[in-house]
Amino acid sequence: SLAKNISTVYSLQPHIFQVVDNGHGIKNLGELFRELPSNKRKISRYLYGTKLGCLFSIIRLSEKVTITSRRFNATYSKIFSSYSEPEYHAVKRNRPSRGTTVAIEN
Repeated sequence: SLAKNISTVYSLQPHIFQVVDNGHGIKNLGELFRELPSNKRKISRYLYGTKLGCLFSIIRLSEKVTITSRRFNATYSKIFSSYSEPEYHAVKRNRPSRGTTVAIEN
């Protein structure tokens, strides 16, 4: 949110779609989708019509989604893969400025 610029990039090889913004970054990225209701009907009601709902749908349909976000002085990444549990970690090389990158594979 509060982004002044949003760009999209698509790479044919290896089929990666990226959305990059220069907003304020995601607060509590590590907590993203940690606790959702277990019932599918409750999940859809909880997320329907929200930005998180859109992102959740993309994660469920994709092979791998990497969210990299810089809020202040540190950059963090959370990787959602259809083959394993989400991974959350600090990134050694910071983004050049605050904002978020979402990379969607396949």
